Amino acid sequence: MKNTLNFFKISIYIFAGILFCGCDNTHANQMKSDNLEINKKNHRSDIVEVDEKTHQYDVSRVRNNEILDRQNFQKDIQVLFENNKFDELNKIYIQLLKSEERTSSGLWKLTIFYDSFDKILTIKEEEKSKKMWESHYKKISKWSSEYPDIALPEILKAKLLLARAWQYRGEGYISTVSTENLKQWNTYLTKANDYLNHKIPSLSNVDPEWHVINLDVKNFLNNSELEYKRALENATNRFPYYYPIYFNAVVYHYSPKWGGDYEQIEKFAHFAVSKTNAKEGTAIYSRIYWVVADNMEIDNLRKESYIDWQYFRKSVREVLKKYPDQWNFANYIYISCQVKDKKFTSEIFQGISFHDLNNWKNEYAYENCLAFAKGTEDELMKEREHKYMEQLKKDYPEYFQEN
Repeated sequence: MKNTLNFFKISIYIFAGILFCGCDNTHANQMKSDNLEINKKNHRSDIVEVDEKTHQYDVSRVRNNEILDRQNFQKDIQVLFENNKFDELNKIYIQLLKSEERTSSGLWKLTIFYDSFDKILTIKEEEKSKKMWESHYKKISKWSSEYPDIALPEILKAKLLLARAWQYRGEGYISTVSTENLKQWNTYLTKANDYLNHKIPSLSNVDPEWHVINLDVKNFLNNSELEYKRALENATNRFPYYYPIYFNAVVYHYSPKWGGDYEQIEKFAHFAVSKTNAKEGTAIYSRIYWVVADNMEIDNLRKESYIDWQYFRKSVREVLKKYPDQWNFANYIYISCQVKDKKFTSEIFQGISFHDLNNWKNEYAYENCLAFAKGTEDELMKEREHKYMEQLKKDYPEYFQEN
């Protein structure tokens, strides 16, 4: 009996430790930042020990509709596509393209619009992929023939070719892909590249998504770094404020998984600021590291990255001032919490007037970050231990009976 209880006690601490972690290891000019001097810092001390004024946030201005707005909007777009409502889709597209309308968190709504189609066009089940791909291609071709002056269906064709390439490539490491699938991967990448640069090159001046696809294709075809940077420069000169251009470059070109490294990411983040600071200050800097945190192990922000944490805080404040949405607050809190900047975590928590789980990775992430900000980690640990023990007693009463 004693050994059994000791086993349970040990399991409590292991379980509580896992819960408390709350981590989620979860895609003209030359590059102006190429000559930027980066000095790697000891982030364990640099992040925490910074004496600066704590900023205040007006909770009355904070919105909380980002995720719900996205879901409803994307559902509407998908229904229109399923029912061949091309004319209505064209009108929405033209309006978003011209207005450059933003969501409450500051993203281009055109990005959310295209994300709707990405969800439709991405078919992972091998037995369904070819049939569905052919069906989508036929539908989009019909759309294009009926509205030859609209860029949208042409852009979607290029997206569809890239999606087909990914169906052969898969999400694993390149070493796990069969020779035949690698051949098909390159075949469809080449088709997408030819379509973009020979069939519809003029659309590069019309729709920023053209550049997002073009950069992805050039990257995956292993074009030279000079050619990639030239395409990136063209994209950011024409559409400097379209975030997916920068986000995809970070995930698919500059990340360690795709042959880059964290020093390149830091240089690129400053390059992005140089392209956007006229209207947005330093905001893109923290948005890029948000993407890094989402797509790479967040602990590497402390151990491996070249992030300038004080500059990051400045950037976060600029984002939250202009786009005070709880989605932004929650995600920046999570990053700050994970890198153990208690003062900044507490500061940003001012913008959370009520708890909405939709804005967080999970319930434990919210509880852990709140406890960290308030300095109540020990109390949270004890509360979880107590709840776990009570659940054990309920589920296994025979182990807790007195002899």
